[in-house]
Amino acid sequence: MSEPLLPLWLRLVAILALAGITVVHLRHVRRAARAERVWHTGHLVMAIGMLAMLVPSGALAVPAVAGEVAFGVCAVGSAVLGAARLRRYRPSLPWFAVAVGHAGMACMFALPRPGFELLVWVLVLCCGLTALGWATGRLPAGDGEVAGSGGGAVTGSGGAAHPVAVRVSLAAMALTMAYLLVAMQLAMPAGHTMPGM
Repeated sequence: MSEPLLPLWLRLVAILALAGITVVHLRHVRRAARAERVWHTGHLVMAIGMLAMLVPSGALAVPAVAGEVAFGVCAVGSAVLGAARLRRYRPSLPWFAVAVGHAGMACMFALPRPGFELLVWVLVLCCGLTALGWATGRLPAGDGEVAGSGGGAVTGSGGAAHPVAVRVSLAAMALTMAYLLVAMQLAMPAGHTMPGM
């Protein structure tokens, strides 16, 4: 990625933020009920994937094809879980939000690829709206338990409580993903490929 769009100081801030996000979701993966563990695992995998992209010198390099396949499967799985909850409408939104995040990750591993320009901008818009939804408390828990419980909770419009740390981590991760998609779209030369392509 081009240094003007992702200078070292911004890369370090993103790495620290993603490390914190990893800790928040790892804690929920270890302590939560099954549906909540699956949902937090999806966010944990995204945070680790973005960390792998940002760590200098490719110390955590993931082959592009492996990233595309892994996150493509995660996107489909999350969308299927969201569709299974459609009869309850709002409780399905967080599952679709995580599906969009996984699609964004798959897209990042696929960039640059001709014909993906529109998809990238749609994903950037979706990530921005998702960040806004988490930051304002408008995205409800996946099935009444998905966003966790505990002190410092903010009640969303779906009636389920979300810990503030989870909402902040989700909003920060969605904004980070949107920025990385923009940076990759604008900065990667057409001939650039991710490792393993």
